Amino acid sequence: MDDPTLDPSKSTPSADPRGPAEAAPPIAAPAAAAPAEDAAATEATAPPEAAPEPDPHAAEPEVPPVAVADAGGLQGATALLWSAAIVAASQAGAMVTRRPAGASARTWATVEVYVAGHVIAMALAAAAGVLAWRQIAPRSRLAGYLVIAGIALPFGQITLRDDLAGAAQKLEDSTRLLVAVGQPLLVAIVALSLPFALALGRASARPWARWAAVLAAAAIGAAGAVLQPQGYEGLHLLTTLIACALGAAAIAGARPPDRALRWPRWVGRGAVAIAAALAIGSVAVWPPNAVVVLLGAEPAAVLVPHLARVHLRLAATRVVPPAQKEWFSDRSALPPRPPTQPDRPPADLVLLIGIDSVRAALLADEAQRERLPELFRLRDEGVWFTEARSAGASTAPALASLFSSLYYSQLHWTTHPKRSTEVFPHLDPSPRFPELLGAAGVRTVSIDTTGWLTNEFGIVRGFKIEEGARKGRGYPAADVVLGALNRRLGRAPSRTFGFAHLLDPHSPYQSAGRFATPYEGYLAEIALVDKAIGRFRAKLETEGTWARTTLLVFSDHGEAFGEHGTTWHGSTVYDELLRVPLLIVSPDLTPRLVAAPVSLVDLGPTILDLMGVATPGRMMGQSLVGLARGEGAPPTRPIVAEARLKRAMVLSNGLKIVQDSRKLGVELYDLARDAKEEHNVFDDVPDGRKSLGVLGAFFDEHTLRRPGYEVPYRKW
Repeated sequence: MDDPTLDPSKSTPSADPRGPAEAAPPIAAPAAAAPAEDAAATEATAPPEAAPEPDPHAAEPEVPPVAVADAGGLQGATALLWSAAIVAASQAGAMVTRRPAGASARTWATVEVYVAGHVIAMALAAAAGVLAWRQIAPRSRLAGYLVIAGIALPFGQITLRDDLAGAAQKLEDSTRLLVAVGQPLLVAIVALSLPFALALGRASARPWARWAAVLAAAAIGAAGAVLQPQGYEGLHLLTTLIACALGAAAIAGARPPDRALRWPRWVGRGAVAIAAALAIGSVAVWPPNAVVVLLGAEPAAVLVPHLARVHLRLAATRVVPPAQKEWFSDRSALPPRPPTQPDRPPADLVLLIGIDSVRAALLADEAQRERLPELFRLRDEGVWFTEARSAGASTAPALASLFSSLYYSQLHWTTHPKRSTEVFPHLDPSPRFPELLGAAGVRTVSIDTTGWLTNEFGIVRGFKIEEGARKGRGYPAADVVLGALNRRLGRAPSRTFGFAHLLDPHSPYQSAGRFATPYEGYLAEIALVDKAIGRFRAKLETEGTWARTTLLVFSDHGEAFGEHGTTWHGSTVYDELLRVPLLIVSPDLTPRLVAAPVSLVDLGPTILDLMGVATPGRMMGQSLVGLARGEGAPPTRPIVAEARLKRAMVLSNGLKIVQDSRKLGVELYDLARDAKEEHNVFDDVPDGRKSLGVLGAFFDEHTLRRPGYEVPYRKW
């Protein structure tokens, strides 16, 4: 891996032009000793001579001890270590701005030490490669670049595919270049920025440009520590490598200051030993849990996802809560659950309307009533579930759990031939509730707004009538979608179930115009949906259909606006993403507020129950019809959610346990005292390990296991 950029013998004028065979030794060999008397005589009779002219080609006499890599300048391996130290320092400075309010100074200092250690560890590994390359390979600049490119390309295909999946899909949508071609091409282009950075650093290895390149490397390292913190792990790793490579190539060949030449040798060796110890320790010693959690959220902690694979998970004894025992065992052979109220006539027309990205708090804020009059009207006229949570933090996993009443880890996810950048449950045989409705004679209608909310992709399945409303790259407006649903419903002469998911509220929050802040644009987009729902309801009333309609309105997930250092959705399982609005409006229901914890996995069993159809015993949700009517006990099933292989469970004692299956961090929050989930008490309370044991017992039982299959990471 010797980039000739990093070899000063190829580029610096200070290298000895005579070559190693002709160069003068550091200290001239002494002449043969003359007899003492001859020496004395010579000294007495010899006339004084002028001092000899210094040989401009002779090496400087060794001034022991001296810590200098070579007479010409810094060698490649040394330059890499210096560059890594600069990048690590810049990242540490940038990370100061990201310190969470609940993290102590000591804990945060440990986080910074680990991040610096990981950067230096990568530099040491690269330096070893440089030294090996110099011993076995030709001193060719082109060969060096080819080798680095040969390493960067497979590295990119392994680490960058998930990060660039969205961009590859957009490339396909806009250019019709197949993802199978466009994604590897895009990954290759990004990965080749590493040898490009080396070439740029090499071109900057001049006194007037060298330090500008070093400052650029530091700036890149600092930017990588604070920008795009939500799951771009491959890009963050590549960014750190680019910063180190750029700085090292620029530094290589630079001659240390004269003052540095007089440092004792042990100073340099000691610094290298400390750096090596820091690097080895950060890789070999897994940090305490509180540090792991913080590292998991830091973009600069680029090795954590990879190191976690070789470290053991935090052990906890499996615990099954006695009151929920039935939900912690195999349910595949259980018989169907009959409707909870068989004496009541089935609902005639049931409509399920999803609104993307709505936070539960909006419907609890009376200040939003004027902006969202229709949603507040439905809230006041119907049953409002104030503690509803999604089973996922992004649309596909959340809706897959809603329609199957199973969790992400229970379904079989794999890439779809038409969208190879993402995994879908199209091969999973578990029944979706529209299939069961259709088998019972219910007319089923769906309006697809994404391009993949169709029977083919398996998120939803079983609709006899489906219409695609998405045209082009943008999402269709709520008015267009609900208008299509209304036309497809007609006057609904038979029992009918209809579904549409409205995507107006979506980043970058500009479909309602440009606003001063993203949050204002977000609220304006929800207001557009509110007006569309009002017009849709008015049509149903005009047509005489509203009086026999049961309407369920929900959101698939919430949205983050700075909470826990994140924005948008999909990256965490905190309640700003999991808590969502859930309303049921029906002529048969008395308006009420329900504070019992419920989940979107309950909606499938609820709709089956409303329409008089039995619920499969394997489904993990329970009907909410009894709660909606003010009858019966609250559901007993656990409240569970998953996102990016993070798993969360709200326990019966009000605690919420979160585990990152990839990075191994564990969090525990007391929701009654800490609703914003800012104080991780896992290491501080006796119930910490017990809570982890409950979560572990649940997923030990309810994770799909097949030969060669692992639950895949899905970014969105």
